Amino acid sequence: MIWRKFHKWVSLPFGLILSAICLSGSILAFERELTVILAPTETGRLAFFRTVESIHRSLAMGQAGRLFVGISALVLPVILISGVAMWMRRASHGLRHSLNPMFPTPLRGMHVALGVYVTIILLLCALTGLTWSFGWFRDGVYFLFDGMTDEPLFHTIHALHTGRIGSLTTRILWCLSALVGASLPLTGYWLLIRKSRPKRPS
Repeated sequence: MIWRKFHKWVSLPFGLILSAICLSGSILAFERELTVILAPTETGRLAFFRTVESIHRSLAMGQAGRLFVGISALVLPVILISGVAMWMRRASHGLRHSLNPMFPTPLRGMHVALGVYVTIILLLCALTGLTWSFGWFRDGVYFLFDGMTDEPLFHTIHALHTGRIGSLTTRILWCLSALVGASLPLTGYWLLIRKSRPKRPS
């Protein structure tokens, strides 16, 4: 019950912000390829991607937006972990069914199962993203990995955040995970609305 309350009340105020962050991040994952498609002769960065990056980093709201994004990234692990904890209770009654995106209904199944599938990647994105949002978090990471020099550590963090830690496959996985992450608050809101509707008399 406590996990359900955590998941619900932490998700409600930050859901739309997290959707915007995840959706913009999924677009930026393939900026290079999309630029070739949209403007093959363009040599500089397209204004579209500058706008998308501004949304991703600050909701296009300047310093205040950066704070909102940082706080959202800070609470995302709580949302994900509480969601997995709720799923584990459900999984005890049948692991195969609990990971079926169509069970017990398509909307609930997609929210629960797909959320579990992308948890690790979204956790990586949230934790690495915090290094850009908060100086105290960045200092903690640099202290924790004291054996690495700043530049290699920065590139490692950036690669983990963007999915550039391997081949094209990892970027596709990161992009798809971000798209799922963008959908989770929306399906969650809809499930909450459906649950709050008064039941029709039979």
